[in-house]
Amino acid sequence: MTHSAGLGSSWGEKMELLPTITGGLVAAGAAVLAGMTGFGYALLSTPLLLALGYPPAVVVTTNLSIALVTRTTVAWRLRSWVTWRRVGLLVAGSLPGLALGARLQAVLDPDTMRPAIGIAVVIAALLMLRARPQPAGHGQREGTVLQLSTGLLSGILGTTTSLSGVPLIFYLSRLGLKPVRFIGDLAVYFVLTNAAGLLLLVLNRALAPAALLTTTVIWLPGALVGTWAGVRLGARLPALHFRRLVLAAALGAGSLTVVAALLR
Repeated sequence: MTHSAGLGSSWGEKMELLPTITGGLVAAGAAVLAGMTGFGYALLSTPLLLALGYPPAVVVTTNLSIALVTRTTVAWRLRSWVTWRRVGLLVAGSLPGLALGARLQAVLDPDTMRPAIGIAVVIAALLMLRARPQPAGHGQREGTVLQLSTGLLSGILGTTTSLSGVPLIFYLSRLGLKPVRFIGDLAVYFVLTNAAGLLLLVLNRALAPAALLTTTVIWLPGALVGTWAGVRLGARLPALHFRRLVLAAALGAGSLTVVAALLR
């Protein structure tokens, strides 16, 4: 039995009420902020859920499942704004990365992955806080090789940490897209790659069944409501301020994960 599958099963057997409720609040809160900015769900939920004691396999499975459902509604609503060729190349590049990441998820030690994921979140948040998105209409030119390589890195991160959005956000930010195109492309990418990632985790026996049968079902209603509320609020509030808020929160959450892992 793999590390991930074994931990996922044992977690399901000893799941307690308080961590489940707390995890649901984390999922709902992350969904609100992600709905407002178009990104950041996994960046916030991953380190916080790990700090609560959830195994990496459970966190990745749950995040991919919830984001798949919540982003489907966004993708459908913004489908007319999506640049399908761009998304198609990004998804094509992600497939080998998703496969490699699923294999790594199956064999890596969860106790080693926990602090490593926390450090990855901290680094990503710091880099994104320093980055400045290009103004709409003033972005850099696109390239097929860069799209494929961005997808590859996103895929690896997706099935190992559920942080597939980080490289994608860096890439899309440099293009100077209108917010509606930015969010639409992200949503379609997440729907397609999260579905593929879950399938690959199943094939590698790295998917945590407990996450699909319990936490996802319990947390999904709150995440859906949070996404709806976030999208509504995001249309009325300054996106830049909340982008910084999400990244600052992710920085703190990632640091908390590292500290919690070291104290175990």
